[in-house]
Amino acid sequence: MSAQAEAVRRLIAELNEVGEHARIEAKTASEMGKSVLETVCAFVNEPDLGGGHLLLGVARAPTPDLFGARPYTVVGVEDPERLSDELASQCASAFNRPVRPHVTPVVLDGKAVLHVRVDEAQARDKPVYLTRFGLPRGAFRRISATDQKGTDDDLSTLYASHRQTPYDRELAGHASLSDIDPDAIRTYRKLLSDVDRSAEVLTFSDDELLEALGAAERVAGVLTPTVAGILLFGTRLALRRDFAMMRVDYLRVPGNEWVEDSSNRYDALVEIRAPLLTALLRAETAVLDDLPRKFHLPEGSLQRQDILPLPRKVLREAIVNALMHRDYRVHGSIQIIRFANRIEIHNPGYSLKPPDQLGQPGSATRNPTLASVFHDTDLAETKGTGIRTMRRLMEEAEMVPPTFESERSENRFMARILLHHFLSKADLEWLAGFEEDLSAGDRLVLVHVRDRGVVDNATVRSLTGVDTLAASTLLRRLCSTDLLSKEGAGTATFYRPTARFLGSLPDDVRVPGTSEPQPDTGDVEVRISPGKSGMSESKSPMSPGKSPMSARESPMLPDDLRDLVAEIGGKADDAEMRGVILRLCQWRPLSAHALAEVIGRRADYLSGRYLRPMVAEGVLALTIPDKPRSRHQKYTTPDAA
Repeated sequence: MSAQAEAVRRLIAELNEVGEHARIEAKTASEMGKSVLETVCAFVNEPDLGGGHLLLGVARAPTPDLFGARPYTVVGVEDPERLSDELASQCASAFNRPVRPHVTPVVLDGKAVLHVRVDEAQARDKPVYLTRFGLPRGAFRRISATDQKGTDDDLSTLYASHRQTPYDRELAGHASLSDIDPDAIRTYRKLLSDVDRSAEVLTFSDDELLEALGAAERVAGVLTPTVAGILLFGTRLALRRDFAMMRVDYLRVPGNEWVEDSSNRYDALVEIRAPLLTALLRAETAVLDDLPRKFHLPEGSLQRQDILPLPRKVLREAIVNALMHRDYRVHGSIQIIRFANRIEIHNPGYSLKPPDQLGQPGSATRNPTLASVFHDTDLAETKGTGIRTMRRLMEEAEMVPPTFESERSENRFMARILLHHFLSKADLEWLAGFEEDLSAGDRLVLVHVRDRGVVDNATVRSLTGVDTLAASTLLRRLCSTDLLSKEGAGTATFYRPTARFLGSLPDDVRVPGTSEPQPDTGDVEVRISPGKSGMSESKSPMSPGKSPMSARESPMLPDDLRDLVAEIGGKADDAEMRGVILRLCQWRPLSAHALAEVIGRRADYLSGRYLRPMVAEGVLALTIPDKPRSRHQKYTTPDAA
């Protein structure tokens, strides 16, 4: 198979894993229609997207497969040569300036597919628009997996990209040197001196330093602060006047979930309004002072050493990333939210690097002047290595790697740092309870789901460092073992814990987002001799290593019940199974685990499919109704309860 054909197969595989998204679209395209040109226009225009891939001759299957999904398949195009020529001709004439897509015909499964790769236009050439519609409607943008007609606001965004000067180098309104705080400049000098005492800029006067850093520019001979100058060195008055929402909020939230009640969302709030370097140090101190610490006294030492619950540099890098890369055109604060088990840092401004490239070398920053100052003072890693360093430090500390979420449509970014060590003794004991041979990546994902309640492909990539397809393979494997269930479709696909997953947890562990009682466990009340099961352990609700026929070998079951259980074997419809469960619980109260041992099914399977519904219907009753999660919970009949 040619390299081009293999590349197209990988794009189709990605479509089947995560659906159409900002950079991939599939169309049947038997004829050159306007929808194809609209997609080309959107790929060309969307800022920082880098273009996209259009697959002509690929479409969703008309009917669902065995798993209820409609996969993308090759349907082919007729006369690919004619279609290629028509596309090239239309792209050269239909827009206000010629567009030159890369069109490559590929044969897959005996059918022709056109791979159209569209490059993003240079900023100076935007907006590109369909002349038949004019502006703004003809200037399409790529928002998630859709091509959206342009608006006046979109034109403002696209025309703004013509500026060769980054936003942080623009002049800051009517600011003057009186808006510069000398103490902020001294803070910068101190930080730089700690890194490099011989730095030439330390010999400059304050005015020369501001000009050298790009924090001020001369206008008609008068030194005038730039946006970066006010953000880095501005007085409190100037910051409030020009950047009213430029602050860092530190919130401490009780528990592990955000509370929707506006009067009880958090129990502590610190608002930090200060020049960026000072704001960073204050925010870092606020978080660290609020974290529990351990300490030890080294042998021969008279002074104790504090042990932080996470590497300090990881926290600093996460806060720096928010300050350095946020979108300062957006009126909104940076939020550092401290939950019981994690820290989340939210900032306006999506990542300019694609999410699957976070952590790879190379930097893309919307604020190069600010970034240069943070790098020079050693407050941030060298360009493009900050996230990689965070992951490395967390792994060295045997902690779960940080995860990141970037939402282009909502223009936001979030970093999440979990505050517990990966594979603690409790983790190992819990994971050892699964029969499957779990990989390191599997364990990371399961721990994350336990703590967060949900996971998606992007989070798996962030946790494990694998690509989209490898992350999807991992998630499919965990679904096949009945540990995760897939929900949603396309880019909205996510995965939640199954009843089996929940049933494996201790009674005092609650997974976020799960309000129902967890599958019940309890003391085994019926002794069963080991049997042999010929059924597949990975695909059957049968309890591994157990057979319902083994119930005959138990002296505890009455003869009629032993015969009844033996009769259902490995196959029973819902009515038969409910009847057996009811008879057993009439005989005596039994836990879910005991029922599983007798019947030869998994406890979580019985709980989710039969026990809880039968309790809800009033067919069964709980022996401890006020504590449905109790590990001592058993099931009985209402008349005996």
